Amino acid sequence: MTLPIARELAASGIRVMTIAPGLVETPLFEGLPEPARKSLEELTLFPKRLGRPA
Repeated sequence: MTLPIARELAASGIRVMTIAPGLVETPLFEGLPEPARKSLEELTLFPKRLGRPA
């Protein structure tokens, strides 16, 4: 959605930016086996952990 909005507002001199969070530790992750969870943690660049909702 960012690109269409950016194109729409560019003529008015307005820039549009998106911030996309990484993986966040939610109840969905509770059902994952530990190897799968560790694999997801290793995919994150910095910091090497899942995000915390708090």
